[in-house]
Amino acid sequence: MDLGQKTHFYKVKIDKKKGGNFEKDISLDNAMRGIYNLSFSTEKNLITSTIKPRNNSYKWSFIYSENFKENFAQVLPAFEGNGVSLVDNSDNPVSSVELFIGSNTEQITIDEYENDEYSVQSSDPSVATASLQGMKINLKGIKEGTCKLIVNNRTLNTKTEIDLKVGNIQIPEGVVIENGVLKRWPYDKIPADGYVTIPNGVTAIGYAAFANKGESAAFYTADSNNKLISVKIPNSVKSISSAAFYRCTALRMVDIPNSVESIDYYAFDGCKNLTKVKLPNNKKFTTIPKQLFSGCENLESIVIPDAVTAIYDYAFNGCANLTSVKLSKDLTYISNSFQGCKSLKTLAIPEKVADIYENAFLGSGLTTIICKGKIPPRYLYNAFPLASKLGFSGKLIVPKGTKEAYEKSYAWGHCSPIEEKDFSNEEN
Repeated sequence: MDLGQKTHFYKVKIDKKKGGNFEKDISLDNAMRGIYNLSFSTEKNLITSTIKPRNNSYKWSFIYSENFKENFAQVLPAFEGNGVSLVDNSDNPVSSVELFIGSNTEQITIDEYENDEYSVQSSDPSVATASLQGMKINLKGIKEGTCKLIVNNRTLNTKTEIDLKVGNIQIPEGVVIENGVLKRWPYDKIPADGYVTIPNGVTAIGYAAFANKGESAAFYTADSNNKLISVKIPNSVKSISSAAFYRCTALRMVDIPNSVESIDYYAFDGCKNLTKVKLPNNKKFTTIPKQLFSGCENLESIVIPDAVTAIYDYAFNGCANLTSVKLSKDLTYISNSFQGCKSLKTLAIPEKVADIYENAFLGSGLTTIICKGKIPPRYLYNAFPLASKLGFSGKLIVPKGTKEAYEKSYAWGHCSPIEEKDFSNEEN
């Protein structure tokens, strides 16, 4: 913990008979824990006390005590019940944890001074066990039930208890979860029915976690994983790494929770029986990465969440049965993302789209594009312009008064027919 030279706010409480409540900003400039002088005045009294900075919240309670000499106050940490501060991987306070049988998680951190002495224990080790590694608390579910996690700061003689609940989902031996990251769910550990529930507390699905490959093999050498039919992703997951579900050919539907802030390239590449996907809708999920759903030939529809601003290379390449695409209103860039989408007939491009990469729609079934931009989106290319341009030459519907601009555009001028429409009363 480094206090640096910053001014930190401390909440000061004084017994009413000694002058009432009082608050003051206090500056500490020592990077080490220690004893510091604190001076403040309330009415006619001057009270001097000592404090021990302890955790990152810098919140303290100064309580006058008759047990101390006159003009001194006792300093206690300003947490409810004077407990130990616990946070999750996002630095949010933790009051309870849900585990599953056989699962390990290090989702809890003691958010206090690291040189203090701490201990952790489970109130019922037959339900869940607890161990301490540095400032991280490692928990493991043993059997279905509930118990308490007890955390003690032996230096300050403070204690916190939180609820632990162990569900009846069993995590097979061989499934690797480390520091909240699901690193590996081996092919032979997928249940016979093909349904997998990722335990709550997992914060990330790691690289090629479900790809059917040897431990040292690259994901693109993986054989098809034809066992995984369904996966339930908990709200604790924030990221899905590259190739996480690469070539999971039996996977049918995926509901990605809104907690997920990023998905890396190839995550669902080659999931040829995937028919439905719900993408996360939050302000941090802003890009559809390269080849995210490439080769998902049975994907039927997709809604791009509103915060997404870019769709990258081959994101939906070869999605032959894709019939419905709703693009995000804040989208600004489309790469060569919809090649080979043979069943896609109509696409509405939102007003903010400024750039579209060459051959974006090559080999698609598009017969009509509705382009709502008052300025024609620019045509981007690699080395030199291609004769195929965007891979589309069908009917183009553009905003009223912009037909001439589109006709003069290199990317759009060859489309036929080009018609105008008033979009002023329509949503993007």
